Amino acid sequence: MIWFTWRQYRTEALIAIIVLLLITSILLITRMPIASFAHQLGITNTSCATEACNIAYNKLAAYIEGPAFGGVIFYNLFQTILRALPVFLGMFVGVQVIARELEQGTYRLIWTQSMPWSRWLRIKLSALLLCFLGGMGLLLGVFLWWKTPAISFSIDTWGYENYEVWSLAAVAYTLFALALGICVGTVLKKTVPAMAVTLVIFVVVRLLIAVYLRPYFLPPVVELVPWSGGQSVPAQAFLIKGGGETVDRQGNLFDPGNGVCKEPPSSGGSLKPTPSRENMTMSLMDITLPKRGTGGPNGSQTGPTNDPLTNAFNQCMTAHGIQTRYIYQPADRFWLFQEIESGIYVVLSALLLAFTFWWTRSRIIGK
Repeated sequence: MIWFTWRQYRTEALIAIIVLLLITSILLITRMPIASFAHQLGITNTSCATEACNIAYNKLAAYIEGPAFGGVIFYNLFQTILRALPVFLGMFVGVQVIARELEQGTYRLIWTQSMPWSRWLRIKLSALLLCFLGGMGLLLGVFLWWKTPAISFSIDTWGYENYEVWSLAAVAYTLFALALGICVGTVLKKTVPAMAVTLVIFVVVRLLIAVYLRPYFLPPVVELVPWSGGQSVPAQAFLIKGGGETVDRQGNLFDPGNGVCKEPPSSGGSLKPTPSRENMTMSLMDITLPKRGTGGPNGSQTGPTNDPLTNAFNQCMTAHGIQTRYIYQPADRFWLFQEIESGIYVVLSALLLAFTFWWTRSRIIGK
């Protein structure tokens, strides 16, 4: 049965091996120049909290995004391919596991042999899942090796590359995509329509979890900062609501331009403090490497300026109890969030595979 599965999927397996080798080669080639450039910038294997370090981190991030991979276009293309790998496996491997047999009618011969259909399906699914998940696991190991401490300090911890491509969640996405493809192919019995449906469902589920569930796996930290100063948000935090919300003493949303305090002519109505990492939102469609802000690795700060009108406005806002409310997830929850999200996809995958067996027994074998 293992040999039969290999004969059926040897083309897909060989393509997967070639892709794995190409990705590994790219990572091997880029790691050395990145490490060398980090050394030139004076970035060591330990984090630091100075403005000079912050500038160096930004330069290293720009180098990773551009010259290290031959340009921004190639970097974005590489990351997009990596991000699409799970759904490609679900579409071109998972869908065909049962749908191809049903579409071609070969299941009538295969499932009437001495081996029960349930055992045939268990062996086939186990072999495919172990092989392709093993490949993604190896790729994850290469990424963890590639992410030197210097690279880890310069990238956005919660950015899509690090969270969805370079970490544990990528393996869970692959399992879910394969299980989804197998299930949809079994129900629709047609390969091409099943591929399209698999793609749509996969993207929708990923979006729903990333946008509506991920930010609230654990209760977020809520921090109130006086308008005129104080640290806004820790470095590498997952900022849930953009640049923070302006609120009054009672916690109600407040519009700085409502005339309570006279705004300086140059403000343009936008004196609201902004955090150092505004672009850390977990948008599924981001394709650029987030940068550190100008407030330093420990977060941004607001305070006195050289403009007396601006200072007067800030003092007025502070006197009226106006604050900025930041809602975020701390960086130390990263791996816990990885485990929670991976667990969700594992449970979804198990449900899909269980439904596949039930559907096969009741709607195909039972006919």
